[in-house]
Amino acid sequence: IDRRIRCWTVMFEGMARGSRRRTRDNPCTDANFLDFEALRQAHRQYNPEAMWEFIEGLFTDTTSEHTREWLYRIALRTPLDVVLDVLKIYETMDYERLYEYATTITRPVLAIQGAHDGTASVADTAYTANEVFPAGEAVTFEESAHVPFVEQSDRLIDTVRTFATGGSR
Repeated sequence: IDRRIRCWTVMFEGMARGSRRRTRDNPCTDANFLDFEALRQAHRQYNPEAMWEFIEGLFTDTTSEHTREWLYRIALRTPLDVVLDVLKIYETMDYERLYEYATTITRPVLAIQGAHDGTASVADTAYTANEVFPAGEAVTFEESAHVPFVEQSDRLIDTVRTFATGGSR
């Protein structure tokens, strides 16, 4: 599977500052954005291998093989049409509308980002949390990739508990 198709953009990068923000006038053309058609094709042709590549990209090298295989087995139960539909949702998401809506949320928002997560940069996550959401806060999990709830579960629980009770991290 071509490694270039694993370069993601999701909410944080989709709402990033300036020219990187996805809008109707600035569609998914940046080299940092996911090649959705290539990823769909990989899943259609090599579903088990494509799913394994996806799972591998969620973790740091320190996560056990057992944990990776556990999540892989769960992921393979997802019907291919659902995987393809999820990709379509991300591809066609109206980030401009999402950005405009996010700026109206006055409740506290906690954005958690693994430092080794390839789905969004720590800088874009921090920008979105601190500049887009009026009451946002970003927390980086230095020892995690996309799944800090697995890789740093105790810290995540403490962070969310503290945030939910109004304490400072």
